[in-house]
Formats: sequence, structure tokens, C-alpha cells
Amino acid sequence: MLRASEKRPSISTLALGVPREDSDPLPTACRDLEFEPPNTLGRMAVWIVISFLAIGTAFFSTAEGWSAADALYFCVVTVTTTGFGDFVPTSDGSKLFCVCYILVGLSIFSTCLGIVVGKVNNFFDEKLRSLPRKRRFQLRAFHCVVVPTCWLSIGACIVAFSEGWGLVDSVYWSVVGTSTVGFGELTIQQPLTRRLVTFYLLLAVGGCAVSLSRLGSMFMELEMERAVDAFVARGVSQAMLYEMDENHTGTIDRGEFLKYILLAMGKVEPEDVEKALRMFDQLDPQAQLEGVIDVARVSKSMQLTKSFSGKASREEAIREKMSGGGGGGGIAPLSQPLLDKNEIRQVSRRGEEA
Repeated sequence: MLRASEKRPSISTLALGVPREDSDPLPTACRDLEFEPPNTLGRMAVWIVISFLAIGTAFFSTAEGWSAADALYFCVVTVTTTGFGDFVPTSDGSKLFCVCYILVGLSIFSTCLGIVVGKVNNFFDEKLRSLPRKRRFQLRAFHCVVVPTCWLSIGACIVAFSEGWGLVDSVYWSVVGTSTVGFGELTIQQPLTRRLVTFYLLLAVGGCAVSLSRLGSMFMELEMERAVDAFVARGVSQAMLYEMDENHTGTIDRGEFLKYILLAMGKVEPEDVEKALRMFDQLDPQAQLEGVIDVARVSKSMQLTKSFSGKASREEAIREKMSGGGGGGGIAPLSQPLLDKNEIRQVSRRGEEA
């Protein structure tokens, strides 16, 4: 609960996704606070994939005498774990390098390739966020089925036209190759086909794997939603009411009720709830006592915190703000430490004595 002079959306509206008057489900300030994990590997994923393939291509083309195109084809077939077996290292040095190449490829390369493919899927999900849950679920399921189907069709068309295989063999090879089973009894003969398959496998293996895994996770989410609906249908028992009253005050506020229900549904972890509550307490020294955040008081503290950062003295900045001097100053991020209330009072008392 926030106390302010102007009308603001309630916490329940933001947390539970209750529709607001405008089309944006979250206000601008709330979007700015969306959690984003460190993305160092994500920013370098494409370059890591290109560099890894370039190193392998340079080595195998030199050590085995293959052309650059065939060496790149071998690297892609190797790191995607397809393993057709039409190209294999022959010398001991190449085999040892291939061992290291596979181990690194199964870890770093696969992760980076998954990140690149995942970004494409996340872009699709962002477009669906504003839709109702049921409609969003249907489109995601459609997407997870259509994407693998398209990739498998493309692979079948490539070998059918380039190698002259029949429909059954083309579809068979496409499924075996894209799923990384790679039996290898159907061998690609044409150099043009190998060049096309190189880029095809690089995109199709990751795209199909991510889409099919997401399809499986969607069924798990569906079962979870059914469990949640069953939980809601059962309602709240007397024993649950006593468990919700953590402070033993005989009353249950909306925050306690929401916390208990979300934990019972498995929507959040207890550690995450405690971190959020600590963030709430750190925003305002009075928050723990009053149970609410005074927006005006916190905003003033944030402005003081930002203003003294460019001053020679912390006390000088506080005195200047409390006397009404200085510029307006912007509001600092919520994660920035706030001024201690007792310290502000001490500085104010010193100013009055002077």
C-alpha cells in the first residue's frame, strides 16, 4: 500500500495484472524496474558462435586438407551433435583437437546458440504479452508446432532437390538430422548440398530443440494452472487463516493474504518474497513500523541522496535541501541507498543550534 496525494494504481493491480484504463498493462516506472539478469554472454553469443566455428574450420582445413566449406560443414555437424560420419578426423592430432572441440562445443557453443535462438522466441513472446492468457497459450502452442514443421520441411526440400532423393528418404533424413540422431546411412554427395545443410543445421537444430522444449513446458504450465484452479475452488480453510496471520494480530491484510496464496500456489519462492520485503523496508525507515511507504517522504530522501553526490560535504547538501536551496534534482533509482532518518535529524538539529 502506498500513501500519496495523487491517484496511483494499487499493488494488487500491478501484481495480479488487473486491466487498467489504458492499454499498457504496466506503467512506465514499473517497466523500468523489470528484472533483467546479467546479459554479458547474451551480447557476445553471436560472436562466440562465429569465432568458435572459424577456429574449427581453420584447424581442420589445415590438418585434414579439407576445403574451408567441408571443414565448416564438419564443425557444424560436430557441435550440433548430428554426427553423420561422412567426414571424420584421421590423424591423432586432429582427434585430440576434436575431443576438446566437442567438449567446449557442448558447453559454451550450445549455450550461446541457445541464447541466440531464445532471443528470437522471446521477441515473439513479447508481442503476445498484451493478449489474454488463453489466447496467448494457443498462439504459443501454434508457434511451437509450426516452427519445427517448417524447419523439417525446409530440410526435406533441400536434400530432395539437391540430392534427388524421394519423399520418404528426404523427410526421414530431415527428421534424423534435425533431431541430431544422425544415423548416417543416407550420405550427402553434392558439395552444394553440404553448403546448404551447413547453415540449415546451424539454425534448424537450435530452433526445433527450443520450440519442442517450450511445447513440453507449456503442457507442464497447463497442469500447474489446473492445480491452481483446483486450489482456488477449494477455498480458504480456517487453518489457512491462522497460518496467514504471521504477526498474530488477529487480522490479515491484503499483503499477508497475497503472500500466502502465491506461496501456496508455487508462484514464488520464500526467498524471493523475503528479498522483496527487505527492499520495501529499506525504502523508508518508517515502513517497518507503519506498514506503508510515504511516497512524499521517500521522494524527498531520494532527492537529497542524489543532490549530495556532487557536493563536497554530505551535511552541506542536507542543510541546503532542508533550507529550500539548490535545484530540484531527479529521483534516484530505487536500488540507491536512502538517507538515514536519524542522520537527517542530527544535521537539522545542528543547523538549528547554529
